[in-house]
Amino acid sequence: MAGGGGRVIRVLNVAEKPSVAKAVSGILSKNQPGGMRVRDGRSRYNKIFEFNYTIRNQPCQMLFTSVTGHLMELEFDERYRKWHSCDPLDLYNAPVRKFVPEEWKSLAYSMLMIHLFYVVLRITIEAYQDNSVIT
Repeated sequence: MAGGGGRVIRVLNVAEKPSVAKAVSGILSKNQPGGMRVRDGRSRYNKIFEFNYTIRNQPCQMLFTSVTGHLMELEFDERYRKWHSCDPLDLYNAPVRKFVPEEWKSLAYSMLMIHLFYVVLRITIEAYQDNSVIT
């Protein structure tokens, strides 16, 4: 892992829920120089945990946060959204639109602005595969 011109490598870790971000940060920051610092994020429920860490002999600044809700959503076309607008069987073949909600787009922009080197998604793999990706 190369550091690019002597700059500190910043690694953003995004957990699927606030309790996971706190727990994993606590484990990884244990015995690290400087300890763990906590600050408010964009939401009072999604704190940012920061600590120094070393990956493959490369010093890094780890930032841990979390999401609440899905990063990507699915939605039927307008004509399929009302309860009695179609035969329920039609929904199996109805077009579905995938989109990133506006609040997550601003998060993606914020991530670009803090000059991240790596982003790590710390999520569980569910059978339903919810497509939690910022595009």
